[in-house]
Amino acid sequence: MLRIFGQMENVIVEMYGCNNNSKNIAKYEVLTGESFSKWQQIAFYDRKDKNWQNVFKIYFDGSDRVIESFKKLGINIRENNSPDGLFERIYGAKKPNYVMANNYWFWKIIQFGYRLGGNKNISYDTYLLKEHLKNLINFDFEPFKIKKIESENPIFEAQLLAA
Repeated sequence: MLRIFGQMENVIVEMYGCNNNSKNIAKYEVLTGESFSKWQQIAFYDRKDKNWQNVFKIYFDGSDRVIESFKKLGINIRENNSPDGLFERIYGAKKPNYVMANNYWFWKIIQFGYRLGGNKNISYDTYLLKEHLKNLINFDFEPFKIKKIESENPIFEAQLLAA
């Protein structure tokens, strides 16, 4: 399943909060290792007294294979009917074609490495490398960025670097 996350493109993650957002904010900070306040104005919408529950949205582009994989898992994927120009204005990104609103998969995609706001594609190999390094030396590298991989096998290169 996680391989599908690596095949998503133009990923934009948003959270719409309701009356008490402290648990979601704390969970986000623990999973990402970064302060939530830096993202509040970008992709977190505090909808006190307007939403009866939190809403977690993942906008993305993906191949037919990606869409079918999500649908086989029972995830409701719909076409993004947001107004044209909205994503360009807020995130400087083109409007993604699809959206899913799912609490469980929202937190899974955050664990995978995507963050609130606009994201670049995260390959499955990058995810595996991060998890391997985290487990190898029992340290979390969030936020984790690979500047340069010279090997065609990033897991092997990570093992060499960690040895």
